[in-house]
Amino acid sequence: MNDFDKYKNKCFYPKKTDYITFKLIDSSGKVIIKDKEIYSFIRQISQHLNLTNLNSKNMYENVAECNHAIFKEFKETDYNSHSEMYYNQERLLFDQFKTDLFTEFGVLNNPKNELCFSKAWNYGHSSGYSDVYNYFSDFVELIE
Repeated sequence: MNDFDKYKNKCFYPKKTDYITFKLIDSSGKVIIKDKEIYSFIRQISQHLNLTNLNSKNMYENVAECNHAIFKEFKETDYNSHSEMYYNQERLLFDQFKTDLFTEFGVLNNPKNELCFSKAWNYGHSSGYSDVYNYFSDFVELIE
């Protein structure tokens, strides 16, 4: 059990910012600018409306003075789906790690394997699965 990379989630971590879109709307309701990245969005607004010193704190007021509006759209359903997929994969990988660990040390059916794992997890999880493995290998002889 030397390849701990096989327990790494291949799915990228879901960030809410990946599911936000900013839109500049004119007074007729037409979308003038659409961007997912806030700073790029602000630059485009500055150029389009000839506004200087525009930033994320004052952009709403300055845009309103020009008879435009900013909408921030969050795709919650997509974000929740991605989060669910990510965390399901995390659970599967975690369960696979535990099963492989118990199997390697011959304690798969030992009634105290979870207690031993819990101790190893508490000591090593902040440094990754390899440290959990090392602590488990130290503690496992106590339950054999």
